[in-house]
This record gives sequence, C-alpha cells and structure tokens, in this order.
Amino acid sequence: MPPDKPVIRDRDGAQLLGYEIGSYEVDEDLVLDCDVTGGEGSCQVWCFLGRRFFLPPPGVPVPKVTWWKGGNLLDSSDEVLPRLGVVRNRLVYRGLKRKDLGARIVCQAVNNNKTLPTSREVKVVLNRKFVLTKNFLSFLLQRRLTLIALRCSSQVSKKI
Repeated sequence: MPPDKPVIRDRDGAQLLGYEIGSYEVDEDLVLDCDVTGGEGSCQVWCFLGRRFFLPPPGVPVPKVTWWKGGNLLDSSDEVLPRLGVVRNRLVYRGLKRKDLGARIVCQAVNNNKTLPTSREVKVVLNRKFVLTKNFLSFLLQRRLTLIALRCSSQVSKKI
C-alpha cells in the first residue's frame, strides 16, 4: 500500500494548501517540511492508551521522503517523528535566485518497489527587487530668460 499524499508546511508549520508558494525575496532561504503518513500497517485515527493519546507509526515499511527539483535530488534526509506519526523531511534551500522563479519543487514518498511513489509539487513565486531606473529627461525651458532643467526618475517594483 503506498504512503498517503505528502503534506507540505512552511517554516512556521502552516500547511500549504495551494500550488504556488511565496512570495519570497531573492537571496531568501526557502524552508519547507514534507510530512508523510500511511502505508501498510498505518492507521489514520488517534489511539488511546491509558490517559495518553498518541499516533501510530507512519507505516510498514516506513516511507522514504525526498525533495526534488527538475529531476535532481535536493534532499533525502528524512526522520521518523513517532509522536506525530509521520516521516518528515525538512528542506532548507539556501539563497533563492532569479533562476528559481517558477521552479517546481516536489516532495516524494515511497515505501516499497511494488507501488508508485506519491508526491506533491509546489511552484516558487519570487518578488522582483526594487529597481531604480533613472531616466533623465532634460528639458531646457526658456522662461523669462531662466533655464530650467527637469529630471524625471521612476521606481518599479512588481510581483512576477
């Protein structure tokens, strides 16, 4: 039985429900958690033992959780969190660059070689940095024998 669909969370632990993530700034670090439950031997209910609630193990065999970008492995260091009943892989992608705009990052989970992996994909959204463009439009106006020079400058910032 394959693992359940991965759940992706941001650095604050909030579950990401949409496809696009961000907006991030260039040079900012991207931190994402991918939590996976399921597989043979797993249950999706709270278990009661004495006065303590706990979640069952994440499945047998335990899913392997990895992060991918463009078919390249980014991170394969997952850990089992028995108190949460999940396997988690935390991706820390340092220093987002312009080339990461629109990048598709995939969390993938697999627990055997008999079933297809389950995955969840997100797309990175970046803000454009402030760009100061100086367009000097010099006008010489003659008004009462006084020369006036006008300068025009514009500032552009746009989410793309």
